[in-house]
Amino acid sequence: MKREITGGGGTSFVPPFKHVKEKRIPCDVLIYLTDLEGDFPEGNDRIMNTIWVTIKDHPVPFGKRVLIED
Repeated sequence: MKREITGGGGTSFVPPFKHVKEKRIPCDVLIYLTDLEGDFPEGNDRIMNTIWVTIKDHPVPFGKRVLIED
């Protein structure tokens, strides 16, 4: 079954990265399911491997993008 995904963008991707860093949570990789419409962490907040799973063909500033196609 195919479902339509809707959203308006504008998500901040920063809080999960800061939370993991501040709480010193062991994390080998962060997997984000996203439309890539939002604010990315900068500098030292990029503390872990990140996989951006998305339906949009947008570049990511770090990590690996996995594009899901119909």
